[in-house]
Amino acid sequence: MSAKGTGSDDSRPLRLLVAGAAVAAAWMAAGPAPAAAVPRLAATVPADTVAPAVADTGARHATVPALVDQIAGTTLYLQAGMEAGLAAGDTIAVSRDSTGAVVGRLTVIAATAARSVVTFAGATFPVTRGQILYLRRGAGPPAVAGRAAGAAAVGEPRSGEAAAGAAAGPGRRGAGEEGGLTAGPTATGRVSLDLDLRRSVTTYGGGDPVSATRTFATPSLWLQTAVRNLPGGLSLDASARITQRISSPSIVDPRTAPEIYEASLDRRFTDVPLDLRLGRFYSPYDPFGGYWDGLMLHYGNTFGGGVMAGFEPKRSNQAPQGELPKASAFLDYRSAPGAAVGYDGTLSFTAMRPTASSGLSDHTFASMSQRLRVGRWYLTQDAQVDRGATGTGWTLTRARLWASGPVTKELSLRGGVSRYRPYLYWMSDSVLISYRRDEARGGFTLRLPGAWLGADAAVDHDQGVGTGHTFSGYLGLSRITPLQLGFDGSASWFTNGTTRVLTASAHFSKALGRVNARLGYDLYRSEAPQGFWIMSHAADLGLDVPLAGGFHYSILGQFRIGGGLGETRLYTSLSKSFGP
Repeated sequence: MSAKGTGSDDSRPLRLLVAGAAVAAAWMAAGPAPAAAVPRLAATVPADTVAPAVADTGARHATVPALVDQIAGTTLYLQAGMEAGLAAGDTIAVSRDSTGAVVGRLTVIAATAARSVVTFAGATFPVTRGQILYLRRGAGPPAVAGRAAGAAAVGEPRSGEAAAGAAAGPGRRGAGEEGGLTAGPTATGRVSLDLDLRRSVTTYGGGDPVSATRTFATPSLWLQTAVRNLPGGLSLDASARITQRISSPSIVDPRTAPEIYEASLDRRFTDVPLDLRLGRFYSPYDPFGGYWDGLMLHYGNTFGGGVMAGFEPKRSNQAPQGELPKASAFLDYRSAPGAAVGYDGTLSFTAMRPTASSGLSDHTFASMSQRLRVGRWYLTQDAQVDRGATGTGWTLTRARLWASGPVTKELSLRGGVSRYRPYLYWMSDSVLISYRRDEARGGFTLRLPGAWLGADAAVDHDQGVGTGHTFSGYLGLSRITPLQLGFDGSASWFTNGTTRVLTASAHFSKALGRVNARLGYDLYRSEAPQGFWIMSHAADLGLDVPLAGGFHYSILGQFRIGGGLGETRLYTSLSKSFGP
């Protein structure tokens, strides 16, 4: 199908998808129910079960502090990436302070040098924007009875999202799950009411400065849930929020914004290794296709394959649209967990065929992700090739080779190379831009009694910009006596010609009974080629308060000044976790 087709051709993908969805829904509901002798359970690992299993050993493992920069349903955006040793497919244990109990697990969907996108692996737990999470890559698997056979262990990296228990959404099940009997549907998840208040003052104008004041208030209601054992053997995963945006002056539109991040029905059969999914979802088998409004069919356990068909949701507000139909076919392989040598891999082919009304060009790409594990060493490779907008020629748009593992009990090394050339399919002209970025980086983590430290160095070449160098390091202390404070600090120095950027942060944490308190400071300083420089300072204070009945309250206050900008922020969240 060409992007320049007629109007009647544009409606064909929508009609075919609706017809296919109707057939799939009927199949999902009318198909044979799971055998009574092998009931299926949610592969959730309750937070209070995980914590005792690894809390005592947490101080001996590499712990990385990561700021929660943004939350989108069950997807979290963290200010920590490959520089901190994270890579796509890693499953990591999470705690609220540098030595506290583990509260749950996250799976890395994607990672760049300094940022990563993660989602919940197993049970959800309260998280708020601006909160510092402590990620423990080296923690061993929890000793949980009845754990799903396909679920990834805490700290056990898996390729892409191929681990059956690591898909987006709370309580995702692993293939071949077994467990005790359940009576009827069971729901797990979290509902929260968040409020983000900001006031900024911008000063500009040189010798005759002018100030502009803006205020923003953003209350949000979130719902994340996973419902298992529905009639017909169905499961439901949903993640959504509704936000009211208020600003002065009024510059935000729309004011009320409902957003659905996931809403899918899943049917996994027991007589055949078949998985059928319908709705809005992120594929747990193919990490390259993004989000889908459509259906997915996957067959196989250790070795399998499948197809997906549907539409690309709008990136701006997650609204459904019919202008970007797409389809994908993929093969995947998952080695058995626990083996001394393991291999996971995914090979996929995706075609997006925008309608003529969209004004966009066709987009076709093929991708491969592989991960080889030998003991505790991992070698990961990702690659993607895109076909040119004119339909001729293929270009390597993404390639990465990354290795990590322990040298001794205390010392771990990491390093790799990558190439990135963006393909902007949402642009009607010159979608394959010439910009290219090549990078090589390496680093280490050293774990000592009561402390850990690490450092990374990188060299990157941006086409048309030049060659830059980055040096960064971090230090963590489990307890500083006599106040028994936890500490983590980090610093990064970037240079490219005459451009220089320095960032530094220091945070102290203290447990006050059941309340966790944090006090932090951040510095940013940059210098441009003309000698113009900007410096800003920020201080923040946050409290995490667990309440009775599964409720949790968090509050963060922050003040930033410098570089012609002053900002005051208050963020609060009241959440309630539910489920067995």
